[in-house]
Amino acid sequence: MAKTQMALTNAGATKSFQETGRSPSAWRHNASRLKRASELLRPMETIDEVNLLALQSGFAKQHVELMNKHVDNFFTTYPVSIMLLGMSFESLIKGLIIEADPSLVSVSKLNKKIETHDLSALATRLASVAGIQLTSVEIGLMHPVLSKMIIWRGRYPIPRDKSNLDGFRHSSEELDDLSALWKKLDALLEAKCPPLNATPAQPR
Repeated sequence: MAKTQMALTNAGATKSFQETGRSPSAWRHNASRLKRASELLRPMETIDEVNLLALQSGFAKQHVELMNKHVDNFFTTYPVSIMLLGMSFESLIKGLIIEADPSLVSVSKLNKKIETHDLSALATRLASVAGIQLTSVEIGLMHPVLSKMIIWRGRYPIPRDKSNLDGFRHSSEELDDLSALWKKLDALLEAKCPPLNATPAQPR
């Protein structure tokens, strides 16, 4: 009896792995919660806005203290916030790729072809597999900064190699452009999601 129950449980887990991995809705949901977490962690002001505040205040003591407070928040939470945003983009793009080629998710594994955090490489695969071509400007918004955030900067104090250690920043305009790109990719993935009352598609 116990062996039969275990076999049924394993079969259910295998089915769940593949169905979930091939579900555009699952990837979109994951992207949405990552983006929400990113927004909760992001400071109210970007570094540009903090600097502007200091300049407009004439560097009065109370404003310098305020500036220092926000700069500290910026460097404390900003890398983690942008890492989560990058992971959100990664989920959207992988969801679109897998929807176009479900064979990338087998009954037990995700294909190595998309086992990467390199958003530029994923954008290239998105174009070849799904026919969705991002512009060089759009790819430039994500890569290399967001890719590096996912790979190391949002998680570790240093990268594996010193050559990957460099500065980073986003202006308010770039954050707005990233938000617009996210909405574009989200809308594309949403269009692939079945209606809530639809019958689940059979694995291809």
